[in-house]
Amino acid sequence: MKQNIREFQSGDEDAVRQLYWETAQQHRTQHIIETLLKRQGVRRTWQAGLIGLLSLHLATKEAGRAFLMLELALWSTGVGIGWYIWIRNEWQKQVKKKSLWMAEQLRHIQQSDTKNNSWVMETDVDDEKEKEKKRLLGAVALEYQQEEHEGRIRILTGVESKIELALVRTVIQFARHQDIKVIATSGNDAKWSECCFSSVHS
Repeated sequence: MKQNIREFQSGDEDAVRQLYWETAQQHRTQHIIETLLKRQGVRRTWQAGLIGLLSLHLATKEAGRAFLMLELALWSTGVGIGWYIWIRNEWQKQVKKKSLWMAEQLRHIQQSDTKNNSWVMETDVDDEKEKEKKRLLGAVALEYQQEEHEGRIRILTGVESKIELALVRTVIQFARHQDIKVIATSGNDAKWSECCFSSVHS
């Protein structure tokens, strides 16, 4: 299927939000598990439950070791599933919020300066009947910083790394036409996967 890079349009905002959502989904399980392992609340809940079960077992002395092991396994599983669901819901809210922000940023950057621009990559469909199946594969923006006299690559994302590379090439070509000598990535939001989950990890 052919791919086409073009300038961002106001009608692309919903598709851009969907693109960022889909891109984030690729990393969902990894980020949730990492957060699960880092959250101190998860550890404290699990440890408190273990202490409670062991104390109860030692106090009653009626249940055998096998029953204790079963209780511990069930407790650990329950805590893990409960926290996983909680963190997943929290993560989905963050992704939705960030997706809205990203789409707004593409529009805002494009309109705020003549040396700024935003682009999207989409599937290129020739057949009129297939036009509805067009989907965005990537997006990027170039924001000119007058104080530093340099361009910043912003909001870069793509379903594959080669798509991101093609978008960066487009940014560089545009920057040359605008006589922008230096292009840098923005540390805060150049990469979708790095910026979306910082608040979830805290």
